[in-house]
Amino acid sequence: MSEMIDWKDWNGGSCPVPPETEIQFQVKGESKEEASWWPYVRAGDCRWDHRRIMYSDLIAYRVHPDSALSQANSTTTNSQEQKP
Repeated sequence: MSEMIDWKDWNGGSCPVPPETEIQFQVKGESKEEASWWPYVRAGDCRWDHRRIMYSDLIAYRVHPDSALSQANSTTTNSQEQKP
C-alpha cells in the first residue's frame, strides 16, 4: 500500500490541484479521522470556495499517493521536454 500524504489546510479559493487529481477532503465540523473514512474523489468535482456552512465548506484535503506520484512524474517529464 502507498504511503499516506499529509493533510493540507484550506481557506477557500480556486482548486489548488489539477481537476483530475484524486483527493480526500475534510469539511467544517468533521475530524480528519472521520474524513479519512470517505473514498477519494476527483478534485474537479469538489466545491473549493467557502460559504460558511457547517458540513459543507472544505477545510482540508490530501492528494491520493498514486495521484501525487503521477503528478510528480508528469512535472518532471514536462520540464525535461522543455530543455533545449
